[in-house]
Amino acid sequence: MFNYIDSYLHGNKIGVLVIFSCTDEFSFNTKQFKDLSKNIGMHIAASRPKSIDYESLDPIFINKELSYTRNSIEDLSPDERLRAMDKAIKNIKRDYCLLDQPFIINPETTVLEEILRVSAELGVTIEITDYKRLEAS
Repeated sequence: MFNYIDSYLHGNKIGVLVIFSCTDEFSFNTKQFKDLSKNIGMHIAASRPKSIDYESLDPIFINKELSYTRNSIEDLSPDERLRAMDKAIKNIKRDYCLLDQPFIINPETTVLEEILRVSAELGVTIEITDYKRLEAS
């Protein structure tokens, strides 16, 4: 895998660095990849994800978020509790995990689905390995 760092600036207040990994370094020079990279940077600037995916979210944060649901489902049946917890986890993923968020350019798809679409178009594997979002106060 080859790595590539790209940046996105939103005015002079928000900056985003994204590290991509790809099976073919020449794909980084294509219009499809450059558009994807810019749009993902814009997405991160606007949506402020806390992590790339659910597995890399802070467990303390997850526990705190799920505690709200746990406290409100005590009187439900076991099946209803399970459904409520599944829904809470899906909401955490949608709200805080980059790959599971609705893509800002096309909310009908997720960021991951857009990455997979461009990967298929180019015939390569593209992944986001890290990102940083900076905001000037």
